[in-house]
Amino acid sequence: MNDLSYQPPCVQPQRICSIGDDFIMIGDVTINDIALVRELMERQSTSVIVCRSGAIDLRIDFEQQTVESPAMIVTLPSQHIECVSISPNFEAMMISMSDRFIDMLNISSSTQVFMAVRNNPVIQLDYNTVNAVEGYREIIGKAISHVANPYRLEVVENFTRAFFYAGGLYFHELLSSRPTSFHNSILERFIDLVRNNYRQQRRVGFYADKLCITPKYLSKVVKQSSGQSAVEWIDSYVILEAKNLLKSSYMTIQQISVELNFPNQSFFGKYFKRMTGISPKEFREGGGIITYRSERTERGRR
Repeated sequence: MNDLSYQPPCVQPQRICSIGDDFIMIGDVTINDIALVRELMERQSTSVIVCRSGAIDLRIDFEQQTVESPAMIVTLPSQHIECVSISPNFEAMMISMSDRFIDMLNISSSTQVFMAVRNNPVIQLDYNTVNAVEGYREIIGKAISHVANPYRLEVVENFTRAFFYAGGLYFHELLSSRPTSFHNSILERFIDLVRNNYRQQRRVGFYADKLCITPKYLSKVVKQSSGQSAVEWIDSYVILEAKNLLKSSYMTIQQISVELNFPNQSFFGKYFKRMTGISPKEFREGGGIITYRSERTERGRR
């Protein structure tokens, strides 16, 4: 039976526990679980992987990186994450949380946290922190195993909220290192708008209108605050989604062009090739291993 079809009651709370699709926790992930790890990563959910030993090779937004323990990896539904390989001595805990569950957490400064996580998905830990995570795992496992409790989800929600706040020092320090300003506020609101509208809107003017500023001013602020232009932010979301659909779905290229609001397949193909250097068909047939960042770099060298 597929592990993801597991439903409470939780017979092995220290191994795999879940409350429907909202919260899935695997307590002891090893090299034998690589298929399950890959399946969880394909879900459109927020994932947390706490590596206790060994190493894992991942592609996060199609950029490959090796994560060595002890470390925590946090990825978001808007990101594409793949497990390439894990070392023989790999041991970890993995959590998958649905959008509904994340909304229940109601984490303050969610847009700021989103940006910090998106740009810094890997956090190196010390073993004291890893031990604290083990305590969280034990509490959550016991909470989920109490199947007679109609408030299990709420219990897990509150302990998870506490876990995020307790571990939030890293993101707090990361955010605190950036000066808070009106410009940063515009950047955060712009990124939030892009996240919700990039499939339908690629014009900078659309986002500038929503923010009640001129396109020129928006472009200037975004470039100064993030190092990327407004157009580059929009393009990065569109290209990442296009790559994800080309690599992980059965949609035709024509269907993908419609999904991303291009006038036709030819226009989409030219856009994709301009951004990546290859056609959508070539990307799909090649397994999709090039990265948006490297593409930008290569185009800048020409």
